[in-house]
Amino acid sequence: MSKFSKRYEFEPDKPIQITSIDDELRIGLWNALYLHFWIHTEITDFGHKIAGDKLESIVKHAWVHFLKWPLNEFSYNWDPTEDRIKDYFDQMEWYHVYDFIEFMAPLADKIATGNTNKFIDFCNGILETERSAYRFVGNCLAPITDEVEVHQVEEIMRTPYDPIRDQIRSAVTKLSEKPKPDLRNSIKESI
Repeated sequence: MSKFSKRYEFEPDKPIQITSIDDELRIGLWNALYLHFWIHTEITDFGHKIAGDKLESIVKHAWVHFLKWPLNEFSYNWDPTEDRIKDYFDQMEWYHVYDFIEFMAPLADKIATGNTNKFIDFCNGILETERSAYRFVGNCLAPITDEVEVHQVEEIMRTPYDPIRDQIRSAVTKLSEKPKPDLRNSIKESI
């Protein structure tokens, strides 16, 4: 149910966020990372919070391959590690926030089976609520034109037939390429 102020038009709808991310959207996406990744910490016998083995592996992967930070600066004490990533996340350009979320999505299954789908569903809920112009379709963020279209593509991508699923994934990836989407090959892949 929408808020009272929205239902009775006391507060206008916020504009669709096409080339920006407001604080609410950025915080919502950070919360998605927190709930599906960062929360998986352990407390040592000495009372220090550390990343569990699975989280440590994921964060090191992101540290090296996305953030491109020196691995010797990685702290096994979780609080400074999380703080450094959060500070960077808060300063990222809007499109790099989406890059990071997209990079992290497939890694969520390393925490627990099915976690990638939960992460993507949670992110899509935030993206919709905060009026982002993008949604996850498979593991890729893509511009949306219509919620029905997104659901139809997602339904096709859940097919048990690997060749069909792979073709549609390839089509979505080609369609999501910027600055010039590969429309011709996207159409070929989707047929």
